[in-house]
Order: sequence, then C-alpha cells, then structure tokens
Amino acid sequence: MAPVSTAQRIQRLLSLPREKLRPLLAHPVWRWFWRGLTALSLAAVAAGAYYSYTELSSDGLRVRPDFLLLSLAIYMVTFLMHLMGWHSLSRLLFGEIGLRQDVEAVVGSNLVKYLPTIAWYIANRAHYYGQRGVPQARVVAASFTELGFMVGACAGLLGLMWLYGISPWLAVAVPVAIALTLWALYALRGARFGRAADDWQVGRWAAAFLWYGATWPLAGLFLWAILSAFVPVPLESVQTVLWIWLNAALASYAVSLTLGFFVIAREITLTVLLSQIWPLPVALATAIAVKLVLTLGEVTCSLIVLGALRLTGARSDDE
Repeated sequence: MAPVSTAQRIQRLLSLPREKLRPLLAHPVWRWFWRGLTALSLAAVAAGAYYSYTELSSDGLRVRPDFLLLSLAIYMVTFLMHLMGWHSLSRLLFGEIGLRQDVEAVVGSNLVKYLPTIAWYIANRAHYYGQRGVPQARVVAASFTELGFMVGACAGLLGLMWLYGISPWLAVAVPVAIALTLWALYALRGARFGRAADDWQVGRWAAAFLWYGATWPLAGLFLWAILSAFVPVPLESVQTVLWIWLNAALASYAVSLTLGFFVIAREITLTVLLSQIWPLPVALATAIAVKLVLTLGEVTCSLIVLGALRLTGARSDDE
C-alpha cells in the first residue's frame, strides 16, 4: 500500500466534518424544518396580501381589472423566463441537471422567499441540490451569479436608456464598441486546444444571461399595465414607466442582501418616482398593486407548478 502523504492526511481531516454532517442533513427532521419555514413564509404572504388589499380598496380609485389581468399574464411569462434562465445557469455550473429538478428547486425556494433576507431562499436551494450531490457552495455561487445577471442587465438597460436620452446613435455605438472590444480580446487568445468548446460555453453563458435580461423590458410593460388599471396611460409612456421600474428595482436589489428590515424599498421608490408624473393616490395604489400582484403571482405560480410536479411524480411512481 502506498504511503499516505501529509497533504492527503490534511484533506481527510478537513473532510471529516462534512462526512459527519451529511447524515444529519439527510435526516427527515430537515424536511419538516423547511416545511415549517415555508408555512411561516406563506403566512407572511397572506398577512401582507390582506393588508395590501385593504390599503388598495381604501384609496377610492376606480380599478380596471382587465389591466390587472394583463399584468398577471405578463408576470407569468417572466416567471417562465426566470425558470429557463436558472435551468441554463444550472447546466453550466452543476452539470446535466434535468429541467424538472431545476424547476422544483426554484418554485420550492420561492415559497420561503418572503422571510427576512434572501439567505433562506438561497439556503433552501442549497439544501435541495445538496441532497442530489451538488456541492452547496456551488449552489450559493450560482444564486449570486443569477443575482449578478439580474442587476447587471437592469443597470445595463438603464445605462442604454440614459445614452438614448443623450443621442440615439450613442445608445447604439457604445454597446457595439463594447461588444467589439470583448470579441477582440477573446480573439487575441488565439486558436488553442478546446477553442470550439470554449466558444460553445461562451454561447451558453450568453443564452443564460439573455433569459434574465429579456425580462426587464417585459417588466416595464408589467408596470404600465398596473398603472393603466388606475389611470389612462398612453403606450408611448412605456419608456418612462420602464425607467421608473428599473430605478425602483435597483433600489430593491441594493437592500436585498441586508437583514430585510427595509423590504419596501422598491415600493417607496416607485411611489416617489410615479408621483412626479401622476397624482399621489395613483402612485400609492400602483405601488401597492405591484406588491400584491408580484407576491400573489409568484406564490400562486409556484404552488401550481410544484403541485403539478408532485402529481406527475406520484403518477409516474404508480406506473
């Protein structure tokens, strides 16, 4: 038998805590722990939704439900796009994970998202994939990559809109110049072994980013639809509405990693920005409706998808 090196001994010692903790993490009590947190999160959603509804109904504004339904339909499209974005990202970082597993991980984590901070949301994902052999540190890294994609796309689109306000030609020239610079830097690497595989990986990263980035223009339409439920808004104002939404989203992301005590940053920013153009009651009602539709839409979609996955899984087990 070959002698064990000092490095191997250290590696074994470092792996001992993980090996000891693995049976504990697989214990059924953890399943009930996450179920309890999910129930607590859903209770917070119900309380928040009831409060938002009472506030919304007390404003005395006339509501056009057809536009609220339109906003919900737009949200459902972005919900599916986020699922596909995460699936693309997980295949890059976790290997060939099935779409069913990725969808179940996202919708299950969505149900604990309404606890303070995003830590529970990420921890639920890490627990789910950890049971399937994916290192939890890699899941955390993927979750922050997803957050980086969302923030980066939001800030990038806001920057493009700012450039467009200066000059439409500038809004085209700057992205083209950045793309050409990145392509030139990549081309300077030369033809190396595995270059085709590298090109394929770059394309997959770009596709994952585009799934998330493409949701932002739809988010502008989402806010326009909710605003139109309270006051007539011409379609030409979508650009202004999108600018407001992007700023509010960045304000929300700025506090998403805190303790979560200031969870209404997006709603406050929306109210302040919308009230610069529309009456304050309309701005307040729109911010409340945004919170209500986003929360109920996400929870409802997640429960429906999770229920469908469980039913189809149980049906396949019976067969």
